[in-house]
Parts: sequence; C-alpha cells; structure tokens
Amino acid sequence: MRDLPSPTQPFFSLGLPRWLPRRAPRSTVPEAAPLPVVQGGTTQHYSARWASTPQDLVRVQTLRWQVFADELGARLRSPTPGLDVDPFDAFCDHLLVEDAQGQVVGTYRALRPQQADVCGSWYSGTEFHLKPLLPYAQRALEVGRSCVHRDHRNGTVMLLLWQELARHMDRHHLDLLFGCASVPMQDGGHAAASLWREFLEKGLVDESLYCTPRHPLPMDALDATLKAEQPPLLKGYLRLGARIASAPAFDPDFKCADFLIVLRRENISPRYARHFFGVPQSAHA
Repeated sequence: MRDLPSPTQPFFSLGLPRWLPRRAPRSTVPEAAPLPVVQGGTTQHYSARWASTPQDLVRVQTLRWQVFADELGARLRSPTPGLDVDPFDAFCDHLLVEDAQGQVVGTYRALRPQQADVCGSWYSGTEFHLKPLLPYAQRALEVGRSCVHRDHRNGTVMLLLWQELARHMDRHHLDLLFGCASVPMQDGGHAAASLWREFLEKGLVDESLYCTPRHPLPMDALDATLKAEQPPLLKGYLRLGARIASAPAFDPDFKCADFLIVLRRENISPRYARHFFGVPQSAHA
C-alpha cells in the first residue's frame, strides 16, 4: 500500500487561466429526466446503507475493482489484486447499494471534515490545488470512487446513492459537496477539452471556487471544437445543480480527465431537493 498522502500540500497563488471568461454567461443546465420512485433508501429491488463491517468494505472494494480495473482498464495501485484498496479508504464512510439478492451493485466513498482533518488531506487535493475550497472545509463533504455494476445502470441505483448522500449532508450539517468527475481519454483528451469549452460557454464554471489542476491537459494542443457527449455521472451532477470548478486534470492511473465539481446545497435543483430532503430548499437554514 502506498503511504498516506502527506497533509494538504502548499497552495500556490490562484490565477485564472486565460481562457476563463471574466463574466460568465447565463448558465444552461441539461433538462432533467423523470425521477424513479425511491422511499426511505429502499426500492422494490434495491436498498442503500452505509458499510458497517470490514466485510462490507471488502465487498465495496471488489465492486470498484470490477468496474475500474476489469471494465475500464484503470491501473489501480492496490496491494491486493481483485480489491481496489486505497489509502483514503480507512478514513472514509462507504455507501453501498445492494440488490434483492444482497449483492453490492453500487457504491460511493464520502470524506467528512473531521475525517479529512485526521487524514490530513482530501483525495481531490492529489489532482487540484484546493485553496479556494478552504473557507468551506468544515462544512464540505468530499465524494468519490463512485461506480455502479454494469448490469444495474438503470438510474435507480445512482438515485438511491444520491439520496443517501443528501441525508449524510443533513445528518452532519454540511452545505457543500465536491469531488472529481471523469471523462474517458481514449481520444487523447479532445472530448474533455471540448466539454471544458462547452462549460465555459454555458456559464457552468464556478469562478469563485476555481481550483487549478496539478496536471492540466495541454489545452492548446487539443481540438476543443467537437460535439462531445457528457459522461452520465457528470451530466447527473449538472442536473442536480453542481458547477464545474476546474479545467480538466489528467489522471494517468484511471486513464481519464477529471473535472472538479462543486454542489452548493442552496443550488440543488428544487425537484431534487424535494426528492432528497423532503422539503423545499428554501426551508433549510
């Protein structure tokens, strides 16, 4: 196992890249799809809960290996083949969804402020300079390592995961959610560059929270004029009300480009707020 990342690295002065507009146009968010019916963290076929035993964590790590390594070809730096073991796992809460047979078919990893303090770092800090997020550090939830088994990507599993994350934020009085959202790079990065251009043009970049990538894609060497499809998870975040907080960063282990996404609680789409929290967002302090 790799050593735990050192405490949050020194931050450099923040300079917005030359392609970031000084005044963003009005934001344009994809039209949301109908929501499946989910009550109490359970549906007819699935149930969500937080891992409570070492065995639960092994099951989560097995699913992550199946999706990230076997399916997507990621180079996982795990000491145990077949398990995606990550140094941050020991500090995080692990959310899982089980099907009717009790198989783990979906998961998320969540790092609360107190856990990040003990850990000394956020996972996102390995890819981005996170200085703009520091004022929110004690009210922010970092999420990541999200995946759903290929036979269960029907929307319901992800909705259950998001619902439980919303409750987690409620339970721990957190106002901001952030993490990495990936874009495959089989094309060498042109799709990621094109999506970055699209996000800028549609006003989907949160300039006040812009975090500089540690290993940015070489934007000047890429074709940013393509009509690129947003990956489902990234599209889902935007529908929830999230904003983009970085240019794409290169992740060599997962062979993808990562955008930092931030979701302020007050910006959650009203229809999702009612679904996740049960009351309009305006009723929350």
